[in-house]
Amino acid sequence: MSSTRAVGRVTATASSCSWDRRPPTSWALHQKAWPDAWQLSIWHRSTRSKQAKLTSRLTRCGCVAAFPTACWHMLAHESDGMLNASTLASGLNVSSPTVTRNVDLLEDLGLVRALRPWHANLGKRLVKRPRVFIPDTGILHALVGVQSFDELLGHPVVGSSFETLAVETAIAIATPDYAPHFFRTANGAEIDLLLCRGGKPRIAIEVKRSTAPVPSPGLYQSAKALGVERVLVVYLGEETYPLRNGVIATPLLSLEDALAP
Repeated sequence: MSSTRAVGRVTATASSCSWDRRPPTSWALHQKAWPDAWQLSIWHRSTRSKQAKLTSRLTRCGCVAAFPTACWHMLAHESDGMLNASTLASGLNVSSPTVTRNVDLLEDLGLVRALRPWHANLGKRLVKRPRVFIPDTGILHALVGVQSFDELLGHPVVGSSFETLAVETAIAIATPDYAPHFFRTANGAEIDLLLCRGGKPRIAIEVKRSTAPVPSPGLYQSAKALGVERVLVVYLGEETYPLRNGVIATPLLSLEDALAP
């Protein structure tokens, strides 16, 4: 019999996860879809609830609802990727600073997460642009037109969807004790999520949508260079077990225990 447990904002069984009080995500209810209208209603509800505080900013940005929505749709197709303002600007026929201002607006509305890189003096060239996520997987699936679990499995966003769910779960559990970042060098060595406390990186997390995760060489190299205390690989399975060099394979459902002091 599989157990059900609450992890941060995630309710999960051994084989599925869903965000509480939100439309069913494809990780939760495999055969159910959500209405297309919901994607629009969440935008309007979120915008209305915060519109008063953002009126002056919207005016300074010179933007209307149509532009942030178009930007939001484009970001969904690049979710969990590096923000490339120039590419988005070209697609939207606007300037790069306009894209950046509107990404900031979407972040303030809680519709986008811009995960900032951790900078360290390691004698390496480090990536300085943020990674941008659509933090709610239900919204992500709706924005890219995925309406069932089977459809998701054949869609390019499937990896981003699982990584988003894992990253957002870890952040929900770890904050406010830890500040979330990511780490990437110019040659591609990367840590998907770096949890920092007291001005130092403490926990490195890599996400693998696999039942037999194999950490990337860059994870070992980066974790060693940064001197983190724990290294976790979050994966699709149900057992926690050690990998080499002190790395621990951790199911998504066990993140709360793995992140405990």
